[in-house]
Amino acid sequence: MNFIEGGVERSDGSPVLITDSGMRLPLPDAPKAGDGARLICGVRPEHLRLDPEAKIRCRVSVVEDTGSETILLTQFGKDKITVLLREHADIRPGEEIGLTPAPGCTHYFHPKTGARLT
Repeated sequence: MNFIEGGVERSDGSPVLITDSGMRLPLPDAPKAGDGARLICGVRPEHLRLDPEAKIRCRVSVVEDTGSETILLTQFGKDKITVLLREHADIRPGEEIGLTPAPGCTHYFHPKTGARLT
């Protein structure tokens, strides 16, 4: 699972996670948290989708084409995000891609206890 930690802020009324490197991660289904609250956002590699319009912009560092699947290792600020695509994708290292988590597939955790937040 990919884990990204940061502080919650509101942007146009919607929660956004601001990572320690200043990257902004929309939190469409985040639990209620006040501004400045810290949490960890988790999403499995197979639950990320390519989306050219997405606000999550990552730089691809490694592409592994296994034939029926493509594994991407990407950089999101200082955080690494692994993506598992169930198809061949014509992507090269160095490219910037947009990612969107599948609906309902983002998980949230307390940064100190690791307890799942709902």
